[in-house]
Parts: sequence; structure tokens; C-alpha cells
Amino acid sequence: MDKFAKSVDGRELELTTVISESLRFISEKAIEKLTEQVGKVNKNRIRWVLTVPALWTEDQKQFMRKACLSAGIIDELSSANLLLCLEPEGASIQCRNDAEDQVRGIMGKGSVVMVLDCGGGTVDITVHKLKCEPQE
Repeated sequence: MDKFAKSVDGRELELTTVISESLRFISEKAIEKLTEQVGKVNKNRIRWVLTVPALWTEDQKQFMRKACLSAGIIDELSSANLLLCLEPEGASIQCRNDAEDQVRGIMGKGSVVMVLDCGGGTVDITVHKLKCEPQE
């Protein structure tokens, strides 16, 4: 993995800094929005779910955990408040949740769901067999 990010005008900055500051900005905006909608938010009670590419190595996932720690999202690397979710798994769950009632009705226990993730120059195909009934 590259250690530096390079801007279009040629400036360089450590990749860790770019990612952690981006995550800090996004998390602060999310907390602001939550506070507007529900009042005071206890940051330590938030479980963050961050999707990562399915092909990432454990080192790359650890890099992302370190970036979240640096961003102040979590207080320790092994925090249960951060879940790294593989992108195809997240997409599969979201597609089932967003499905129309008729489609959701046929995606019960034992169904097989295929997710095609097209982007970033690749097409990832993931097949999941549903082991339990969907939660309401």
C-alpha cells in the first residue's frame, strides 16, 4: 500500500492522515446530524460499520482500524464499536432490506442471493445462502 497520497497539483500527504481526517470529518457530521434529530448522543454508544473491499488483506483492514483510532472514532484498536464489513456482505444486507415486499417475501431461509458489485475497475460476484428468516 502506498504510504503517501498525491494531489492533482503534485502535493503529497501521508495516506494515514488523509484517511483519518476524512473519517473524522464524516463522523463529526454524522454525530451533528444525529444530535439534531435525537438530542445528545453518547459517542461511546455508537457502533460504526465501515465497509471495505472484499479483497483487502488483514493488514489493510488493520490500517483502516488505525485510521479510525487516529480519527477519534474508536478509543482502542480492538474496539467493538467498529465493525469492518466486507462490501458485498453490506450490499447483500442492504438490498434485502430495501427490497419491495413481494421480493422480500421470496427471500426467506434457504434462498440464494447473488450480489454483483461493479466498480473500481472490477466486478465482484458474491453468492449468499440465507440461513435464517429475515428480521422484521
